[in-house]
This record gives sequence, structure tokens and C-alpha cells, in this order.
Amino acid sequence: MNALYIVYSKDYLIKKVSPFIANLVLQLFGEASTNEDDIKTIAESDDAIERIVGTGNGMELDYFPWLRFFGNSAYQTIKHFVTCRNELYDRWIPNSKGTMEKGKIRGMVDWLLVSQENHPTFTDTNLRMTLQDLLHAGITTTESTIESGILILTNLPDIQEKVQMSIDKGLGRDKFPTLDDRSDLPYVDAFILETMRYISNVPFAVPHKATKDTTLGGYFIPKDTQVAIRPIKK
Repeated sequence: MNALYIVYSKDYLIKKVSPFIANLVLQLFGEASTNEDDIKTIAESDDAIERIVGTGNGMELDYFPWLRFFGNSAYQTIKHFVTCRNELYDRWIPNSKGTMEKGKIRGMVDWLLVSQENHPTFTDTNLRMTLQDLLHAGITTTESTIESGILILTNLPDIQEKVQMSIDKGLGRDKFPTLDDRSDLPYVDAFILETMRYISNVPFAVPHKATKDTTLGGYFIPKDTQVAIRPIKK
């Protein structure tokens, strides 16, 4: 019971590691930050996303969109998320544009900016939405993977012991780990990969819409059909 409480109490576990997860994802963007305000804003927007996409949350707006004019709580959450998101991107994107060096890609933001130069149809809105998808999907799925990994280790103490032995041998207990240590922790790496294979972070991927007639897995999908892909193959 205590172990399960530790895993599922957001304030106890995930809220404490969320800043590290956010900063790790930001490194992929080329925007690793020690700015506590940035991390706090990301945490707030991620929390808003979780509340928005929860089962049934905001469904009333799909049927009665006019409720947004009457203080609907889901709509207020969406507005708060958009405010947090814009606050970050209004700072990140101009900063990246102003400090880019030709031929040098520091991260995902630089790569998307270069893509925008080469493809005029890739608008600023496309850029922001792509960053939004990558940032929040990366943080949310990493959090759930950590939760699942701890639950697995709680139920498999022999594996837990091997993971700890691997860390003690490859890293020690006094060093703060970096990505460069990954090659020295093969068992830990294997455990993480097996956790991601074993669990399902989400039952379905984010809904998409077919932009043209296409065929997927032998099935014909007409243009404008909404598609929800199940990412787990049995």
C-alpha cells in the first residue's frame, strides 16, 4: 500500500521529478533551462493538458460550445494552457532565431526553423503546434513510464536489486548521472526499454484527420476521416 501511494501520489513523486523531465525534453529543443520560471510555466501547462484530456473532461464544449461564454471550467483551463504556452514560445522562438548560426543545429527548434525557411507553407502556427505536441507528449509519457517502471520494480524485487547493482557498479552513489553514462548502464537501459515495450502509455494515439484519400494497413481511409491509431500491436 505504501509503495503504491508513493507512485500514485503526484505530490510525493512525479511532481518532484517533473522539473528534471521538463529540462531533459528541453535539451532536445536546444533550450535546456535553469530558469525556474520556465520550468514552473511548463509544469502548469502540462498540468492543464492532463486535466483537459482526461476522460470526459470538456466534452460538454463539443456539444455546447457556447458554454465558454459562461465561465465553463474546462474552457478556463484551456485558456490558461494557451497563456502558458504562448509565454514560453514567444520567448523561445525569437531567441532561437536571433542566435542561430548557419549550418549549426542546436536542437529541435533550430531544425524546425530551418525547415520553415525551406518550406514556406510551414507557418509559425505549424511551428508552435509541432513544438507543443513534442513538449507535452514527451513530458507526459516520460512521467507515466517512470510511474510504471517503479510499479514494476515494486512487484519484482529481484529485478529491482539488479537495477540497483548496475547503477552502483556503473555510476556509484555519489555522482549525478548524465546521458554520457548510458553506455555504462546496460542493464538499466535494457530495463527502461523493456518497460516501454511492456506498458501502454496511452490506449490510442492523438486523433488525426486524413488530409487526402489514403490506405493504411490495407484499409481505405477517405479524406477528412478522423483516425485514432492504437500504438500497441498484439
